[in-house]
Amino acid sequence: MAVIVGSGMIAQAIDYDNTLLKHAAWMTHAGLFGAMLAPLCFLGGPVLLRAAWYTAGIVAGC
Repeated sequence: MAVIVGSGMIAQAIDYDNTLLKHAAWMTHAGLFGAMLAPLCFLGGPVLLRAAWYTAGIVAGC
């Protein structure tokens, strides 16, 4: 989890003038986040699906 937070901080700290490096940092951050989230999706199926539906309901305002 600390690696994901750190990669996000690095991506945010890069100046917008250096677009190639900033895009690469965001892609790395997204890849790390996906690598952490994917096993949770496979192992925690029903619980994660219920949490996703509740979150969608709250965001949609139903």
